Amino acid sequence: MARPMLMSLAFVLALFAYSSVASAEIVEHSLQSNSTLFPHTMHLSGGGNGGSEVFVVVMGGDCSGDGSGSDGGGNGGGSIGVQNLTISPLCKQQVITAANGSLPGPTIQVHEGDSLIVHVFNKSPYNLTIHWHGVFQLWSGWADGPEYVTQCPIVPGNKYTYKFTITGQEGTLWWHAHANWLRATVYGALIIQPRKGQSYPFPKPNGEFPILLGEWWNANIMDIENQALADGYGANISEAFTINGQLGDLYNCSSFGTYKLKVVQGKIYLLRIINVALYSELFFKIANHTMTVVAVDACYTNPMVTDVIVIAPGQTIDVLLTADQPLASYYMAAHCYDTLGLAFDKTTTKGIIMYENASSSNPPMPALPAFNDTHTAFEFFSSLTSLVNGPHWAPVPLKVDEHMFLTEGLGMVPCGANNTCGGWDLQYAASMNNESFELPTKLSMLEASYYNLTAGIYTADFPKYPLVVFDYTNTSNAKNFALIMTQRSTKVTELKYNSTVQIVFQNTALVGQQSHPIHLHGFNFFVLAQGFGNYDPITGSKMFNLINPQIRNTVGVPVGGWTVIRFTANNPGFLVPCFIVFAWFSCTVCKPSKLQCIGGKFGGNGGGKAGASRGGGRSSGPRGGGRSGATRGGGRVGATRGGGRASATRGGGMTGGTKGGGRSGAAQTSLAQTGVAQSEGGEAGGRQGEELVHHNSKWEPGCSVFQMRENVMRENGKKKRRPWVAG
Repeated sequence: MARPMLMSLAFVLALFAYSSVASAEIVEHSLQSNSTLFPHTMHLSGGGNGGSEVFVVVMGGDCSGDGSGSDGGGNGGGSIGVQNLTISPLCKQQVITAANGSLPGPTIQVHEGDSLIVHVFNKSPYNLTIHWHGVFQLWSGWADGPEYVTQCPIVPGNKYTYKFTITGQEGTLWWHAHANWLRATVYGALIIQPRKGQSYPFPKPNGEFPILLGEWWNANIMDIENQALADGYGANISEAFTINGQLGDLYNCSSFGTYKLKVVQGKIYLLRIINVALYSELFFKIANHTMTVVAVDACYTNPMVTDVIVIAPGQTIDVLLTADQPLASYYMAAHCYDTLGLAFDKTTTKGIIMYENASSSNPPMPALPAFNDTHTAFEFFSSLTSLVNGPHWAPVPLKVDEHMFLTEGLGMVPCGANNTCGGWDLQYAASMNNESFELPTKLSMLEASYYNLTAGIYTADFPKYPLVVFDYTNTSNAKNFALIMTQRSTKVTELKYNSTVQIVFQNTALVGQQSHPIHLHGFNFFVLAQGFGNYDPITGSKMFNLINPQIRNTVGVPVGGWTVIRFTANNPGFLVPCFIVFAWFSCTVCKPSKLQCIGGKFGGNGGGKAGASRGGGRSSGPRGGGRSGATRGGGRVGATRGGGRASATRGGGMTGGTKGGGRSGAAQTSLAQTGVAQSEGGEAGGRQGEELVHHNSKWEPGCSVFQMRENVMRENGKKKRRPWVAG
């Protein structure tokens, strides 16, 4: 049963050559792999004084000390192995892909200003890349990690070296696999301490602990992905949630046990909470305790006291916890925040706060909000504000150079050539402005841009506004196939370097309605306002916080609502991808003079990735990752688009009616104030008399997409699963 997907608006920046590290002192850290199932920490300290030291982390199993790159090679001794691991958390043995034999992978701890050289040795059977979630990647865009966007994947048995400097950031970020769905189990925390001699803008805690909230499946995540791609509908929902890789004592056969955090009464602790789940937004509480939010996404906030947090996939939240309760033990717990209302994981994961010298007792359980408590979620998200004049704070730019209005949600595309679609002719696809992103398979987009080889890789015509203005949050649109149908593409739009960009993200209700998280690679952004319904630029702009808006790299678009962000495109040479696991909106700065944006999604287009590695074993630079093998094949086959709609002009009518003819021009609505000019006549044509759905779907006028899918699932005797909802 499918879950929502993290959408990452990824600015993958920097086409300038990475400066040499030959003159810097290189400190190799030998890390012994103890094959535990618990997180451990790599303390890469000793720098933080302006980047005078380079820290080397070795990721990979049995290294031979011949890592590529100017640093002189891998470590050879202990290392972090990215390889398969067999564990038994829920009554059965399960093979996962993990880093250093642990779930989560190791916590990497550095100081602001430090540089990292990270050798990744891929000893798993799958293509692999690593994304450093939230790191700006100034002058090192090819180190950002999304496969076929900033680099080609690291094929099994090969290696790649990531090199980057952490500048102007401190707080909690994280790293994870960015190929296929491997980040379900390949992830870890990235902790950035203030430079030496600097301090936190809040009371110094007595201890710091990462709290990583994840999902668990009783199946190989690659098998789940392949099945989801094949039927074009969605992945099975997770069986459990985890806290630092452990499930808690509410689950049967939970051999992982329960995560336990020991505290001393009267002391203050910094909890670095990270949502590493693929799909699920989560509520998190600690029984009988309040928390004080002091940072989000490695950006300091005004202190905000709360007894509950809600955190979207990809987000981080730093909270101060004061151990001010009687000596005892107390449960911490997390469960899903769901807005779609169909199948989702209704389980709860638990950990325990244990006071020192407390006698044994049954811990009280926190009262978590209802699964669909949108009021609590919105109240939390909209109450956060940035710490003015705090470390690395910057004021909101007031002059806007580029405006974009992006509708985001779930649409439909014809079933891919290699997919079954459960006997249905259609499959779900995440969509932004009616474009559904499809990854290239021959060359990474960043390399294609750098060498001016973009032909056949991507085109520069991603729309900055919706093709058609309509009532975006009206749920009756689920019956309107002229709106629901989208198209696969690999498109970008150009933005001028150093311009100030404002984007309205508008949630749609075309196929279900759901809160969508969006992540921007390479940049932080100001969250100016959020609200429900269709965005109105007159009333919406009056809600803008231009004084101290929260600053983030990942934001949730409210269910049936909108979010407005603003940022300066000042990270030169960036290619910008964005991902949801299945859905992408991408923006690219390909040269210092321009920023390009890519839009859409590659949802459900059959096959697995083709890792077109081209030989050469490059460890850094714009040519991307670890190309040592020949093309491996078996990759993601570019499914033919088949049917669908002709490309519409920006203001034109929606093409592709249910039986040909298309729409002859979208009617102007009250939403015209979004600035999308309607053209007089839309493009006709569409599918030219072709039936939109297979006869097995038993489509009838007025039958919604969900109803059709249910008919198909009943006829085929298959287990119903939740549809893919982009975002």
